[in-house]
Amino acid sequence: MSDFFREGLIFFKEGNYDTALKSFNLAVENNPEDHKAWNAAGICQNKIGDSKGAEKSFETALMLDPNNQTYQKNLEKILIKIQEKKEPDNKYNPHSTIHKKPRYDDNSILLIILFFIPPVCCVINIGFGILVLLVSAYLIYKDAIAIHAGIDPYVSGVSSWSARDWGIIAFLLWIAVPYYIYKRKSIFEENIEYYLSQNHIYEKKGSFLGFILKAFVFLVILCLFSVLVAAFVYGFTPSSGSNSITTSNPSYSNILESGYEKLMMVAVTAEAQGDNILITNIGGSDISKITKILLSQNSGSQIDITNKIRYVGEILTIPRVNDKDRIVITMEFTNGNRQVVFDKLI
Repeated sequence: MSDFFREGLIFFKEGNYDTALKSFNLAVENNPEDHKAWNAAGICQNKIGDSKGAEKSFETALMLDPNNQTYQKNLEKILIKIQEKKEPDNKYNPHSTIHKKPRYDDNSILLIILFFIPPVCCVINIGFGILVLLVSAYLIYKDAIAIHAGIDPYVSGVSSWSARDWGIIAFLLWIAVPYYIYKRKSIFEENIEYYLSQNHIYEKKGSFLGFILKAFVFLVILCLFSVLVAAFVYGFTPSSGSNSITTSNPSYSNILESGYEKLMMVAVTAEAQGDNILITNIGGSDISKITKILLSQNSGSQIDITNKIRYVGEILTIPRVNDKDRIVITMEFTNGNRQVVFDKLI
């Protein structure tokens, strides 16, 4: 490989096709039997619109290496392109004054919103989050197809990555999606002309992908909103400490001693301190509805402690009886509910 050829490759990768062509021409002048340089020169000539020059270069490359399928395909493609110029139709011609280059559909805002959805869903529920991640990766794959990612065999770098590559990357490494969004326009621009040169007719259709993205984002936001509303109506489960049990989770079999109507939002904590146990009222939205607070230690009789920890922040100190004491606190409310709000070995 000559120095001129290496220099031409550098200019080609930078998109400087005119300068690259000059280097490849120097390479064939230096070595007329360098079929790779002839082929590279033909590619550059095709890029700058010199179809006849590209035809001659590809023919020379194929003559020097008759069994090379790549050279054969390049020659066939340029001959088709020349024929289309002789017999114009409605196909796209990048050098025509009639046809305009296809417009780039910028879905960046939707894709940015899409990027944040799977992590949020994983926080809510890991199984649901993985399902959303799978659907989101599929949408990235479809978007990469829409911008013709990786179809041009002569491009390099991330622009040469196929739609399948981007879909797999999105699923396995979701954090890479912002980079895809950043490079999306350049991927489109580096692949669209090759796509159109393969006898494809560019037809501007309704953005079905954009519609799918919008619909998916809307549905996920609706689900998130529903979860937040449900949490507000039925209560959250606060993580105020390992010794805290609230009444917002009906999975506890002993959470109600009578009639299930509505779980009340109140919470207490209890912790050991030397030979004593400290019980603290940490409040809740329904604390004003408390009518009675009862304490049972080690399954003993219930003691009324309403006046001792009636308000938020009040602390009741009781002596420890055993190494591990079972503390059960029951509350009664104005609506008639009687709920066990704390049941733990301390």
